[in-house]
Amino acid sequence: MALIIRIVTFIITLFFIIILLLGATTSFSIEPYESDVYRNTFKVLSPKEQLINQLNIKKEFEEVTTLEEWTERYYVFTPLVDFDDDDDISICGAQLIIAEPSGHHLKYEFFTSIYKNEFQHHVILKSLILSLNNREEEVFEHFEQKLYGFEVIKNNQLITNLLRPKDSKEITFDLLSYHDFTKSRGKFYKTILEGGYDIRTFFFPENSRLIPVARNTWFLNNSKSIIDNCILELRNNKSKIRKPKGEIMEDVHYRVG
Repeated sequence: MALIIRIVTFIITLFFIIILLLGATTSFSIEPYESDVYRNTFKVLSPKEQLINQLNIKKEFEEVTTLEEWTERYYVFTPLVDFDDDDDISICGAQLIIAEPSGHHLKYEFFTSIYKNEFQHHVILKSLILSLNNREEEVFEHFEQKLYGFEVIKNNQLITNLLRPKDSKEITFDLLSYHDFTKSRGKFYKTILEGGYDIRTFFFPENSRLIPVARNTWFLNNSKSIIDNCILELRNNKSKIRKPKGEIMEDVHYRVG
């Protein structure tokens, strides 16, 4: 009988010890954990905020230069993004620079902007030839070359092309394209950044050169997402511009001032 009383007393004592321990641990759990703080401050970024973060990352990690060793030709692939005075997206596009060991540099710029509430699709071509004047000081002289047009060809299919008018006397190639570069979530811009196509460049009206563009081995999902977010925000900006600003009633106008 005494043994049973001791066992019951031990069980009751153990039960109260457990209750006291549980009370002590729950009192400490009232303090916020670090994970709780982060959970409460989590924020879903808008496409514009994502785009700004992606552009900052791309500035820190240059992942867009490709070297074709067998020709010693360099390719630089860069997304083109610009903001207006209201910090809204005003330009989306892609840029390709081809630098050859001969000192010949070709720059192809394709971008979409907003003009009078509509999209305009621009093509800018530049050709520079560098001549070394002073080898010791590495002083170069730049010669700008007039270009007459281009064609982008991938898998033996014409992606887009543009030729300058025959009566054009401007040395700068800055023309509007009839192709909509924003279609299919900017597929054309993604193609330019991805590489793996040919560009036929017209250095004279009837004389062209086919330049193979290597595949951009650093073309990551980040570049695709930049184009996606940029075009989305550009469309939002166009819709914002189209919205009526409101009209001042005539009778109110005369009472102002």
